[in-house]
Amino acid sequence: QVDEDGAARTAAHGLSLRPSPTEVLAVPADVVRLVWPLLERDGRVLRGHLGIETRDADAALRGHLGLETGGHVIEALVPEGPGARQGLVRHDVIVAVGGVPVEPGRPLHEALLPFRPGTRVTLGLVRAGKRLEVEVVLGAPGAR
Repeated sequence: QVDEDGAARTAAHGLSLRPSPTEVLAVPADVVRLVWPLLERDGRVLRGHLGIETRDADAALRGHLGLETGGHVIEALVPEGPGARQGLVRHDVIVAVGGVPVEPGRPLHEALLPFRPGTRVTLGLVRAGKRLEVEVVLGAPGAR
């Protein structure tokens, strides 16, 4: 909220709003639904990560692997990053995070968003055509 002279006031839950007369910020509602509980709980968004780059599994690959839902193909791993250290390999297809199937077209980082760095998470994978579950501990961004 902003008072009559344009000064920022603290909104609910301690969020400071600082409006700019020349900038507009639009945040999609689905992103707000993801981050709002984290902001309420922690006061900020602490994002765990794996140190991987992924792409969506396309329809042909999903059909070949017999996947009913989406999937994320690991394209690259940060050397010595959390994913590489814990046995993830290039071309693994991540099909579930914490027991929840990943949705087609939804970025993998959104599925990881509820989990803090240091959290142990089970990933459902397809590796070389075989389904398996791997437990990983998420790292902090920038940490090795």
